[in-house]
Amino acid sequence: MGDMPHQSILYSDDWGKTWQVASTQYQATTIFPLPDCVLFGTDSSPNGILRYNRAGKSNPPVIEVAYRIDDSPRLTYNAKLAFQSRQPGAPAFFPYIVKVSSGQLPGLVIATLDGFTFFEVFRDSISYEVQKGVFNLLGPTNKGKLIGLLYDGRQQSYSLIKADAQKWVEPE
Repeated sequence: MGDMPHQSILYSDDWGKTWQVASTQYQATTIFPLPDCVLFGTDSSPNGILRYNRAGKSNPPVIEVAYRIDDSPRLTYNAKLAFQSRQPGAPAFFPYIVKVSSGQLPGLVIATLDGFTFFEVFRDSISYEVQKGVFNLLGPTNKGKLIGLLYDGRQQSYSLIKADAQKWVEPE
């Protein structure tokens, strides 16, 4: 709910009639509900994905770090729009843009099937300046494609990405 110093994560268990504070420690830029948890992509340290486990109305949500991109105490990445196709077994994708004020980092995309196990599914071979990276990644489409929007400085405009979707295999 806003930038610092007003950052907070609010929740409602009565369809928005009233709101409670779940955390004032983090700043989230994308909220993604899954059956067993709710995920939040961050725009603050820790850089990555936050989670609260769905435990019923009688248990207020507790925000925890679900996935760390890095161990930096400073903001390095900003989560953009998370997306999950309606196809059964499709992962949720969390794209990130670079937010370091000095230096460069590669663009990346993190994916999860359940909100508890995470995979880095894209890390660019080059690094970007601030405000560049993967802005969104949609899919898989009915034809098994991923479609994304990338701004990486290789050209003066955004690039449309089209790629074959990964096959998800359960670890043994």
